[in-house]
Amino acid sequence: EYYYALKQMKNARWTLAFLVPAEYVAVNTQKLVNLVTLVIVSFAVVLSVTAVFVGWFLLRQKQQQELQAEKEANLRLEQYNIRTPMNAIVGLTTLMENELDQPEKLAEHLHKLESSGQLLLGIINNILDMSRIESGKTTLSVEPMHLSQQLDQLSTMIRAQASEKAQTFTVSTHLRHENLLADPTRLNQVLMNILSNAVKYTPRG
Repeated sequence: EYYYALKQMKNARWTLAFLVPAEYVAVNTQKLVNLVTLVIVSFAVVLSVTAVFVGWFLLRQKQQQELQAEKEANLRLEQYNIRTPMNAIVGLTTLMENELDQPEKLAEHLHKLESSGQLLLGIINNILDMSRIESGKTTLSVEPMHLSQQLDQLSTMIRAQASEKAQTFTVSTHLRHENLLADPTRLNQVLMNILSNAVKYTPRG
């Protein structure tokens, strides 16, 4: 079995006839099909790898942007929180200057002043801890603590924030266990963030 082709010569009355065995035509056609298939598969693989890489890069970039935005939001919140103990410290020192002849009130103001200083120190530590959290080096310092005393310190600070927005802040506790083991700084940070956000996002008055 043969395949043939005819070719008319331009400058002569000759007609060329080509005869090719069918088996050679089949082999060459199969080689061409294999080559085209290989090219298509290779292109598809390259395209798929490129799409995966681009998708991973875009996802990574989006995650970094979200992380940076969250970090900036946390820093803005901490900057807002710093104002509360600072205002309390300034206000308490003014009261103490005007009440130097009243030892009982001075002692009360000193206690609140110490609480404000501790809260301010906790906020600063919280900002510094952000870098430790990013590097995976943050740790918990668990120790015995008195929960009621912790809540009293927080209530003084939050009440000052609430008063600036003409809000009413009340504390009602029914604690079964007041003495517990915890990290006072971390617990204070959590409660302070929750309560500060409550004041911040609650409408004025």
